Amino acid sequence: MPQDPIREYQEARKEFAAAKAKADEFVTVIVEAGHNLREWPWVGVANLPNANFPSGSKHYIDAKKWPSIVDPTEVLQAAHAAEYRLRQAWSSIPSTDREGLQPPPRLRER
Repeated sequence: MPQDPIREYQEARKEFAAAKAKADEFVTVIVEAGHNLREWPWVGVANLPNANFPSGSKHYIDAKKWPSIVDPTEVLQAAHAAEYRLRQAWSSIPSTDREGLQPPPRLRER
């Protein structure tokens, strides 16, 4: 029995939403750190063993939230792959069956 294209699309949409949310989390951490680093003499790093920073730091970067270089690479690849699968699933739905379905969101909207 062939797969139900609408069900596949709905699953791909959920997968895409989860992958995008994970990528958005990384962006938030990195952007926030970048903003704080504009005043780098006043920045400390929290949750980093054996790190010494002057007292009175105004801003902190949480080392537990900071990704390794592998993390954003994997997250970005997963988000792009999920978007591709979402578009493929959408294109497999006959146009006559798309009524009432939301078209897929785009990662690169501007």
